[in-house]
Amino acid sequence: MNFRLTIALVVLLVLLAAGFFGYETWRDKHPENTPAAQNLVLSPPPTDIKSLEYDSDGQVQVAFAKGPDAAWRMTQPVDAPVDEYSVSPATDALKDLTYTEKFEPEASGPKSAEATGTASPHRVVKFTDDKGQEHTLFVGKRAVGGVYATLDGSKTIYLLDKNPVETLDKEPSEFRSKLVKVVPTEESETRTGKHLDQTVTLKKSDGKWVITGPITAR
Repeated sequence: MNFRLTIALVVLLVLLAAGFFGYETWRDKHPENTPAAQNLVLSPPPTDIKSLEYDSDGQVQVAFAKGPDAAWRMTQPVDAPVDEYSVSPATDALKDLTYTEKFEPEASGPKSAEATGTASPHRVVKFTDDKGQEHTLFVGKRAVGGVYATLDGSKTIYLLDKNPVETLDKEPSEFRSKLVKVVPTEESETRTGKHLDQTVTLKKSDGKWVITGPITAR
C-alpha cells in the first residue's frame, strides 16, 4: 500500500467519523425527525400516564389510577393496592406507542375497517396522560407484525408493533399487591409471630433486635 492511498483512507475514515458524530448531534437536537419519533402514535409522547382502563366487549375489566403519592391503585373491579411492576408494562407501552404502518380505511379488502377489526372493536384501552388529555385506543385484530388499532375516534388505522392489551388482559387478582401490610419499623419496637402452637416475640433494644420469647437470645 502506497503512502497516498494510506492518506486517502485516513481522510475517508475521518470524514465518516465526523459525519456520524454530526448526525448524532443533530438527532439529539431534533428527536422529532428521527425514524422512531416519526412512527409515534402520540407525538410528542406523554411523559407519564395518570389513569388507565381496559374494557372488553363493553365491560370494564380493570382500571387503575395514580394517587397523590404517585403510586398506582386499582379502582375497578375493586379498590385495592396493586403491584407497581404489574401495571408499569402497560403504561410504558402506551407512552411509547409506535406503529409500523398507518393508512386510511378502504371500502373493502384487507385494509378495510371490517377486515382489520376496527369497525367494531371488542377491546378498548382508555388512559389519561400527564397533561390531563384523555385518549381512547380501539384495538382490532392481530396481524403479522402487530395489531390494528384506531385512536380517539379517528378513522386512521395503525398497525401497532406492540399490543398493549397483552399486559392488561389478565385476572384482576394478578395485579393486586401481595403485601399484607407495610409497617414502618420506627413505629414499633416489638414484633410477635406465631407458628403452629409456638409464639415468638422480638424486641428492639439499643437499636438491635433480640428474641424475648419463648427464649431470650440475640
